Amino acid sequence: MREKNYTIDFLKFIFCLVIVVFHSYHWTSYEEPLFKFGSICVEFFFIVSGFLMAISCSKRDNVSNLGKDTFNFILKKVKNFFPYILLAFVICFLLKFINSSYDLITMGKSLFELAFLNMFTYPKSIAIGMTWYISSMLFGMMILYPLIKKYKDTYYYIIAPIIFLVLLGYLSHKFPSLKALFEWTDLFTYKGNLRAIMELSFGTILYKAYEYIRIFKFKKWVRIFMTFIEIFGYLFIIFVMTYTNRYDFIILFMFGFLILLSFSKITYTNKLLSYKFINYLGAISLPIYIFQNCAILIMKKFYYNADYYHSLPIYIYLSILFGIVSYHLINYLKSKKLGKIKKLIIEEKSQS
Repeated sequence: MREKNYTIDFLKFIFCLVIVVFHSYHWTSYEEPLFKFGSICVEFFFIVSGFLMAISCSKRDNVSNLGKDTFNFILKKVKNFFPYILLAFVICFLLKFINSSYDLITMGKSLFELAFLNMFTYPKSIAIGMTWYISSMLFGMMILYPLIKKYKDTYYYIIAPIIFLVLLGYLSHKFPSLKALFEWTDLFTYKGNLRAIMELSFGTILYKAYEYIRIFKFKKWVRIFMTFIEIFGYLFIIFVMTYTNRYDFIILFMFGFLILLSFSKITYTNKLLSYKFINYLGAISLPIYIFQNCAILIMKKFYYNADYYHSLPIYIYLSILFGIVSYHLINYLKSKKLGKIKKLIIEEKSQS
């Protein structure tokens, strides 16, 4: 079992909330919503996912069937996401249907969301709307995971840096920022897919750097200094995304450096945050992200022309509430199913 990283769990929750607030422009007529350029937070999640994917690969070196192992890895991810996606799809459909902004034909056109095909089917009709990230992430992992398994150090030292630098050069040359995920590129795919591949590969490179860093012993004053760098670095990113997206590609490297610090535990931040509640915040960040559109639909119905800063806390509260309720509901259903399976196994053993 992987050692818990309280810093990463806490950051997942914080940056998830920043993304939720960034999406507040969907339900308000206010022209300057908070965290106007908060989409850069998605980069944090892509990089972290790449890092964790590399950890998973390092734990299973001897794989006789690369295709099957890749399929099982992706399937495990899908099983984690799908219950939330399905429940959010149903709730969003009902809310849109009640508001007379959706019908059965439109629902049929948006079923691609349940198959994680957002980034391969033009999203003319959507129910949830926020699942593009999962779609792009799975696509990127299907490409990179078998490369890591097959080529190992060749991947980390040659293939990954080439993928990262080529896509970084292409995207920074063609686009002024990392925003606008559904822009079609010359590479016959959406911009969001290229972001995912680039940043997942960046995360895997950071993992290799982490393997070198973790063997060193750092003096106390260095760890204290790095703790301040880590905390104020993340705060600086949040500050910048409030005002501009002109420095997205610089922020990408800042995220990489700070994430490396957070995983390597050179700093004291992980110790300061070592509470079970922090792990819980990290666990509910995914359902909050997926269910935020449910809150958006309610806010758009009742608070579109309301004062933005008075309505914003209600929106955040609804997003967190949907996330918490869905998290406990899905986990309750999973535990019931697991309990039934264990019961059947015990009965079979007793009969034999």
